[in-house]
Amino acid sequence: MNPAFWQSMDERMQRTWEEGFTIAGHPNWISDMKVSLENASLISRYMLARYGAYNIIWSLSEEYSKGLRYHNVPWDSVDTWNALGYAVRSYNRRGYDHPLSVHAGPFLQRISTSIDFGDQQWLDHDWLQTGQRRESCMRIPEWVESDWRRKPRRPVFMAEGWYERTNTAVSDFRWQAWVACLCGACAYGYGAHGIWNFLDPDDPNGETGGRGQEEFSWRDVLDLPGSSQVRYVRKLLESTEWWSLTPSRHLLQVDGGSRVPTTQADLSSPYMATAPGKCHILYIPAGNRDREIRIRELDGAYRVHWFDPRTGEFSAIMDGDLIPVGGSGSWTVPPLPDPADDDWVVYLVADDGRAGAWV
Repeated sequence: MNPAFWQSMDERMQRTWEEGFTIAGHPNWISDMKVSLENASLISRYMLARYGAYNIIWSLSEEYSKGLRYHNVPWDSVDTWNALGYAVRSYNRRGYDHPLSVHAGPFLQRISTSIDFGDQQWLDHDWLQTGQRRESCMRIPEWVESDWRRKPRRPVFMAEGWYERTNTAVSDFRWQAWVACLCGACAYGYGAHGIWNFLDPDDPNGETGGRGQEEFSWRDVLDLPGSSQVRYVRKLLESTEWWSLTPSRHLLQVDGGSRVPTTQADLSSPYMATAPGKCHILYIPAGNRDREIRIRELDGAYRVHWFDPRTGEFSAIMDGDLIPVGGSGSWTVPPLPDPADDDWVVYLVADDGRAGAWV
């Protein structure tokens, strides 16, 4: 045990909590290390004792699926991971009761905690990772909604998608956050290169020694636009009973037909979630300027608002008047405001629903 390390860690953890963050606690990257089950259990127990009184989400390890699929470490068995899971659960239930899961690794096939541990009681919410390529974004809607529909139902955390860089389009990171949450995720984990490894290129060793083909200083990426714009997903969701939202993209028609399929090259398909009798939240990605988007099976009267995912600002559609749904029970979204080539959100609140404080 190195006391200086833990004293430094105490300071960093405390500053993080003081800034209002929730920490996802991985005791180690044990999935591809030769750490025994006994030692992994001990370090987990120690960290829970040291930091358990604070706001934390507990993860057994980073990228557990590496251990299962590389087969050169003690962690190549589901039984070993379950043993650690139940050990940590026993420590966690001694007054802490933090959310407990494990971080999934990036592979071409769907990797989620629900697949390997879905029938285990130590797991109380699911984590997903879709991988560090833009092409992998297309996996988010299918993978998230698949986990959301599993029984017994557990919260789904879209823990890691494609990380923002200094040379990427911010709309891709808004897309990931909005689509994940409207397809059933309870939360989305934003990331940026340079932040995950806390890289300082002027430090010859690096904070973690984490270097790769793309190197970005953590100082330079703190102000990337995605880091400030994904928070508006939370702003809108908190204006309603977000936990009652149900994925409802099947209620959408684009140009009179079914939705445009989401592919590696085309992320323009709209997505929607519904809280029955209360609201509909429709995310319209970039690329829909000239498309007719219709919401089917509406029931009752609604007040409708544009929500700008870049600024977090609301503006009324039809001056805030009730929209005429008509006998067909459907409504066509009006032409997009400027910038019409970019993404927008439509927020429909039932006339007798609970409109949020923001509207």
